[in-house]
Amino acid sequence: ERLHAFLFPNPGKEKFRILVTGPPCSQIEMLVTDYSGRIFRKEILRNFEGERTVILQPGLARGMYLVRIGSEKSFITKELIIR
Repeated sequence: ERLHAFLFPNPGKEKFRILVTGPPCSQIEMLVTDYSGRIFRKEILRNFEGERTVILQPGLARGMYLVRIGSEKSFITKELIIR
């Protein structure tokens, strides 16, 4: 099984919800980066039980960013557009 993430609203302005689903694991790491890899936010989701909704308020300038979500077994990247 793999991780899945649904990011909404996208594009958006200030506040986003990320629904993460996948196999239970001890922790998931979530990073918000730009396309050069510069990290703007890092969050650790501990005791992931298969589904969690995260409220993301990155406070970033308008533009395109990446949300990278990974566990021990799976890794996904979603594009975040801030208007």
